[in-house]
Amino acid sequence: MNAKRIQMEFKSLNEKSPGRATAEFVEDNINNWNISFPGPAGTPYEGFRIKLHLTLPAKYPHQAPDVRFSPPIFHPNVDENGDICWGEDHYKASMHILDIVQIIIDMLKNPNIEKVRDMEAGKLYAENRPQFDKIVKQKLASTHSKL
Repeated sequence: MNAKRIQMEFKSLNEKSPGRATAEFVEDNINNWNISFPGPAGTPYEGFRIKLHLTLPAKYPHQAPDVRFSPPIFHPNVDENGDICWGEDHYKASMHILDIVQIIIDMLKNPNIEKVRDMEAGKLYAENRPQFDKIVKQKLASTHSKL
């Protein structure tokens, strides 16, 4: 693991992130991050602070980090534990954590209905968007802070 790269990525995320994302180390451990960002405009997540937990593996950057929503959110590509189908199968060592955060923000805007992890959310998103949006907002209101 490259501690210098991790420190640089941490600084970059806090200074250059899309949508004012912020990161902090969990208990001063550079391998465990809490990241938060405003829900993207034009989505049912807008108006809430969305939170991720990121764990860097020992082989980072040659192995993708584990990223999950904490607390979990209602979304087709997120399971009940907050685990995300964010495209880690396309991860490359040249990617940065800032890139991953942007991929996740884009996923909130445009769920991948071919890689559904929450069947109820996937079905509602595809068949009844107003009801999907309503459930997202109800769940976020009880688990996330408003902006």
